Amino acid sequence: MRTSEVFEAVTFPNASEILVRRRSARGGMEVLARIPRPVNAPAPLHEAMSTALDHSRWQAVSPAFLLPAEEHAAAVSGVKVEVTSRYEHPADPAAAIVALTEEHREALTDEAVRFYTRIDEPVDGLDDYSKAAAGSLIWDAGLLPIRFTGHRDRCGDLVRAHIVADTGLWTPTAERATDLDNQTLTARVLWQLICELSD
Repeated sequence: MRTSEVFEAVTFPNASEILVRRRSARGGMEVLARIPRPVNAPAPLHEAMSTALDHSRWQAVSPAFLLPAEEHAAAVSGVKVEVTSRYEHPADPAAAIVALTEEHREALTDEAVRFYTRIDEPVDGLDDYSKAAAGSLIWDAGLLPIRFTGHRDRCGDLVRAHIVADTGLWTPTAERATDLDNQTLTARVLWQLICELSD
């Protein structure tokens, strides 16, 4: 059973800190922690964030996502990663992010083709609906874009689905167990989530 609560860490190029926050019941953001970050760090922003998180109580559990440039009136885009507390379950090994690859994307396309063929719908263009991006997969058929990330911990593998919230940010909405080394099985799980979230 996964009981760790997932929060988000965000930062912008001109910021001197990383904010760890969670969405409140009223829809706003509650800041849980402020982690110092050198303003002139030479590394790319997502690497500077990763380094700062490595020296904090928070650990990343997702790839880095770009934030809209307009958030907090920033001139340029920042980055966001999902995080959880390292100390919530000290006996558990840290969760690892597992990249979803081009092979996962091809398997997802194959699964979509099989589904559309069974219901006698055209399959032309299905390959264009998915793309691999920064270790995640994005499915966008023009209705509800869904971003999938892969995760592994002592309980096994899972995929997490994210949809774009009213804020314009990718927000976790569902997750399901799989075997990330088995691209065919993972594609079936992804397709199940796509069908459920698109209803």
